[in-house]
Amino acid sequence: MEKQCEGNREEKPELDLSSIYYPLGEDYPSCLRRIYAINGSLNRDGIVMPNNLDGTLRLYQLLGSPLDRIPTIHVGGTNGKGTTSFKIAQCLQAAGLKTGLFVSPHISSFRERIQVNNQLLREEELVEMLPRICGLCVEHSIPATLFEITFALACLKFDTSQCDAVVIEVGLGGKFDATNVISTTMSVICSVSLDHTRILGSTVEAIARVKAGLWHPRLRLLSMKNRQN
Repeated sequence: MEKQCEGNREEKPELDLSSIYYPLGEDYPSCLRRIYAINGSLNRDGIVMPNNLDGTLRLYQLLGSPLDRIPTIHVGGTNGKGTTSFKIAQCLQAAGLKTGLFVSPHISSFRERIQVNNQLLREEELVEMLPRICGLCVEHSIPATLFEITFALACLKFDTSQCDAVVIEVGLGGKFDATNVISTTMSVICSVSLDHTRILGSTVEAIARVKAGLWHPRLRLLSMKNRQN
């Protein structure tokens, strides 16, 4: 996959992120508290998040680019992407495929975000996988956010579960969403309308351009019928 951003960049001093990702604790509640505190800790320490996917891509590659070995459907859009992701996953599962599903946000449990054949991520799995991810962030100075950490957890879970197929719901936008580091098999774009205008743009056309960034040349694209313009 091509990197999202290129160009000359000055060498930056390595960040000490140990206080953001550690201590983790040895049980599920303490690990979950650490995950929920990540974004606030990044803001507290004045760490500015780059407007590119370099860090996310680096973390994904350090994990072995796990989803690149699995047929993956990438779902974005403004409304309906969560429902669409769930229905696609159900269809794949009904066809006999062991199917991973990554969605956000959750309703009642963080573990809902990462599922395999409708089975939620187990608490002990999160406790086992999180130290590896946080360790890579600290070692390689990658200021990964809550969403990026969660996505990394999903990638490891789907790989270790030996999924036959995976459905990934975009978090926000498309082009610079953390999930857009994967090599997808098909991209799906649901309806597009005004949302998160401060980040994505002030018009439907501008937002559509950002969301269309999850599609890459030579890949299948399925899009809902939107407004004529």
